[in-house]
Amino acid sequence: MNFKTLAPLKVFLLSIFIVSQFSCSKDSDLITDYVLSETQNTLDLSELILDDTFFINSRESITLDVLANDGFENVENVIITETSEPENGTVVINTDNTLTYTPETTTSTSAETTPDTPIETTPETTEEIEDTFTYTTEVVNEDETVSTGTGNVTVTSENKAPITGDNVYYVTITGKANNNGRSEATAWSIQHAFATAVAGDVVYVKAGNYASVNITSKRSGTSGNPIKFIGYNTTPGDITATNGPTYTKDDWLENGQDLPDNIMPHLEANPINQIPESADRGFVINHSHIELHNFMLSEYRVGIQVSSSNVILDNIIGFQFGNWSRNSNCWNNAGVYGCDNGTGYGIYTTKANNVNISNTLIIDAGLAAYFPTFSENINISWSEAYAYNGGNGSDYLFDYFNTSNSSITDCYAERTYKDEVNHRSRALIFQAASDNNILERFKAKNARIQVENSRNNVLRDVYSEGAQGLMNSGGLQLFGQSDNNLFINWEMTGEGIQFLGITGAENQRTPHTSSGDNNYFINFIIRDLPAFNGNALVSFHRLDAAGTNLTGGTNYIIGLTADNFPWIINANRAGTIHFYNSSFSNGTKATIDTYYSGYNNATGSYKATFTNCNDYNNAFPAIAGTNITTNNPSFKNIADNDFSLQPNSPLKDIGMDGSTLKTEAAYDILGKARGSNGGYDIGAYEY
Repeated sequence: MNFKTLAPLKVFLLSIFIVSQFSCSKDSDLITDYVLSETQNTLDLSELILDDTFFINSRESITLDVLANDGFENVENVIITETSEPENGTVVINTDNTLTYTPETTTSTSAETTPDTPIETTPETTEEIEDTFTYTTEVVNEDETVSTGTGNVTVTSENKAPITGDNVYYVTITGKANNNGRSEATAWSIQHAFATAVAGDVVYVKAGNYASVNITSKRSGTSGNPIKFIGYNTTPGDITATNGPTYTKDDWLENGQDLPDNIMPHLEANPINQIPESADRGFVINHSHIELHNFMLSEYRVGIQVSSSNVILDNIIGFQFGNWSRNSNCWNNAGVYGCDNGTGYGIYTTKANNVNISNTLIIDAGLAAYFPTFSENINISWSEAYAYNGGNGSDYLFDYFNTSNSSITDCYAERTYKDEVNHRSRALIFQAASDNNILERFKAKNARIQVENSRNNVLRDVYSEGAQGLMNSGGLQLFGQSDNNLFINWEMTGEGIQFLGITGAENQRTPHTSSGDNNYFINFIIRDLPAFNGNALVSFHRLDAAGTNLTGGTNYIIGLTADNFPWIINANRAGTIHFYNSSFSNGTKATIDTYYSGYNNATGSYKATFTNCNDYNNAFPAIAGTNITTNNPSFKNIADNDFSLQPNSPLKDIGMDGSTLKTEAAYDILGKARGSNGGYDIGAYEY
């Protein structure tokens, strides 16, 4: 049999046709599955949709931008058409294609009630909020067909970042920009991570020295999908800070006053001759909804700078910011204006809003450890600041400058060195119209607390320990027309309450006629004050240095326990102070008052009144006033600084109702209701 052969070209073309009809590659199958649904000739949007997890920290509604992390190229053409019903709350589709989720509000009632007993409810909490639901998206195609897709949403109160998933990436010191970032083996560089991460991404940064990098944020997260950068040691999630930083000052001392590279990611600048450039900033956060957890920074001009909103900084460890060159024009003399080493900030915010800083440690920031400026809602908790070394010791540890509606809670500030630097540190200052702030559970050691040009602040539960015998190493100072502040539940040693003054360009208030008026000091223990020029329970001095005749203002003290102090009043200017329900014992000087010679001014005529006070074993003449007694107060144990009252104390029930002067005086230093035993006691404690 003879066969007619085909020409080579025809054979080639025929083979292509057969292959195209009966086979396809794996990639072609995937493309077909992506583009065409089995039941309809429309695009399946589910491949573009990533699951969402949102963290909620109250039982109030939260807006969820579920499309923010999805892969839509033109998100404005996408419509959310429906959602499933969550089991533990409700969800509403908003006109801007976001969702509003509202968790169920649960209350519990007491087990037994009577017609005469009101129903007690348990406060709303965020415990065990866990809910899931789906949302469906829709796009109208150019051929008028409709494409749909479904995404899953989880809402939870347990804020644990995932360690795997479509939005999880890794950074190591050997990472590269051209890697995919999906594992340590294919990790990104830290610069690429900050340039690339989008809303909802979680970027894990492994421990190591990332050298002198300057990182600037490139884009924002969203309220439900922040961008998170989380440092870790060997396994993601292995560093968690609770009620304080995970690396302490003692750890730093044991490491030779240096930060290690093997605990968490460490950004370490390398300034020439210990003088960083102005642009040397570890992190610059100019975008919102960004979180930084578990990072170390050292030797920058500024550790972290924030000028955006909704930022979280947690477990940040910083050391030595600013100019630490011994060739500085005022090394060991930071009080001189114009010092070239008067720089350096640990965490600095400017025109920021809603920044939460927690569990952080800053050591030796040349000018300020924490420095919020022109900001709102800057909240610092469980954080510490130290001025440890001299030369360029921190001028300010917690410094709020023109920053309002903010808080500092459970924090600690200490100046460890003593007299190496003339301009001794401030543990805390609210200055330049920093109003409506709250300070709670704060401890200051060897550094003063100041309120300058600021009003309506509440400073509660404070312990201030001054360095014995050193002026400006402790105490509480008010100046610059600081009015209507409340100071409640304080214990102070070393220095007392001082009403100072400022003039000229520093004054942020108009008019400015006094240190401050209508400030209340409630439940104070002031003890163990050494005698030196300018030190007393209350001082009116350093006023009117420029000849503008400022006064100390008119202010009120309710419930003071004072023991072992030189004078009650120290003054070289006028001022008025009213004492109520106060106890004075073991005063050491022969006069109630003394003249402060810090400036060449004539002695001022101050006014002090005493109502329902006790005067015992003082070297000065008897206190004159209304209802003055001279009894042994019978404190429980003065040797152990326990000034609470014994059962037989004569200070019981001889005071007045201080709450008629200020509502907050209805409770003692431990929160016990005043008058609960039928009368009102004198001093900081109610028996």
